[in-house]
Amino acid sequence: MTGSNRTAAVAARLRRLDAGTIAALVADLWAARGYETTRDGARVVAATDGSAVVVRVGRGADERPPDVVVSLGGRDPAPPGGRVVDATDLAEMLLYAVDGPTTGALCTRYLGGPPEALAPSRGVRDRLAGFGAWRLARPVVGRRGARIAVLIVAVAALVGVLSWGGAPPAAPTGETGALSGGVDTPAAVPSATTTPATRAAAVPGLAADGVANLTALAAAHERGLAAGSFTAWVDRYYTRTDGTRVQRDVDVAVTADRSLTVVTVEDDGGQTTVLAVYDDGEARYAAEPAADRYRRLDPGESVEFGVPGPTTLRREVVARYLSTPTTRVSGAVTRDDETAYRVVGTGPPSVPALDGVRNYSVVALVDERGVVRELTARYVPAGDDATPVRFEVTFDRLDATRVEPPFWYLRRFADDATPTTGE
Repeated sequence: MTGSNRTAAVAARLRRLDAGTIAALVADLWAARGYETTRDGARVVAATDGSAVVVRVGRGADERPPDVVVSLGGRDPAPPGGRVVDATDLAEMLLYAVDGPTTGALCTRYLGGPPEALAPSRGVRDRLAGFGAWRLARPVVGRRGARIAVLIVAVAALVGVLSWGGAPPAAPTGETGALSGGVDTPAAVPSATTTPATRAAAVPGLAADGVANLTALAAAHERGLAAGSFTAWVDRYYTRTDGTRVQRDVDVAVTADRSLTVVTVEDDGGQTTVLAVYDDGEARYAAEPAADRYRRLDPGESVEFGVPGPTTLRREVVARYLSTPTTRVSGAVTRDDETAYRVVGTGPPSVPALDGVRNYSVVALVDERGVVRELTARYVPAGDDATPVRFEVTFDRLDATRVEPPFWYLRRFADDATPTTGE
């Protein structure tokens, strides 16, 4: 199960829990993150180093407004000066803000099993099977012999399990104040253990206290991806002006001589594959299934929907999203004998593409080679009517990604000496 699908499966289980159980989970989760927690019904107070944050599950008439409202459906309003945590946010925190054993213990206690044992939702299963409505995963025999290939539209379903998953949110902060009452921390939940962050100085471009040389880090990221194959999942979550929540997925598989990109948009109307681009090493081909349009792209021709190419993913992600005025290394996580350092950045990035954004924050997991394995940025774009955006990118299957020619390419272009547009 990939990182994004594991998050979706955990979020689906969280939505089934009642408010009291969610409050108990919140208290245990914040405690595992190093806070002293006290719970009173649906209200949890978490304190550390003289500061406290109040978390409430759902709406409530409290004497002091909460700092964080946990609203699994995302429909409750944000408290004054605070924020709303929806099911996906809480799932990400549960999966990635603590170490693996703690995640497993909490998921088993509250959700009935460890993350890998939780079945994905029907929507996720549909996505793995072929990105919803565009189901072209069937065999094709080319006219040049008995060559058989199967479309791999669901790049996220390539063989293998995502190592790092989604990037964790930063720890919450709140007002200073004293606490009364006991600590609601179950002994069965293991304490979080991480690799000392001081070792981050051995990573190109990093220091023990943050990003020391962004150019060096970006170059290390590019080197780590340029040497072989990789898979990237790029997700953007936002709200349209009519209030519709949208998830836009760009899934990319890259090898030395091929690449396949699939763009899917999910909103209240369901999930739609809007574009696929295949590069066979000599030319690029685009498919727009909704319009039944298939064509060979001219050299250098851009396509709609802002599709990032392999070169963009290698060269621009780090320099763009981690160019914040302040950064810090907040810890390290070791899984499967690999270590990644958690880098947190705040403040507006110094790049034209993100000029004028507000409330910008970014969290990245950087491995020991300098490859940014996970990055999550949250911000409000420039403009009076802009709504918050969450941008996520995951790099995985390094040196282990395979790309097969898609069905539509084999049928329309592979056996033609001079490919044509359309049928």
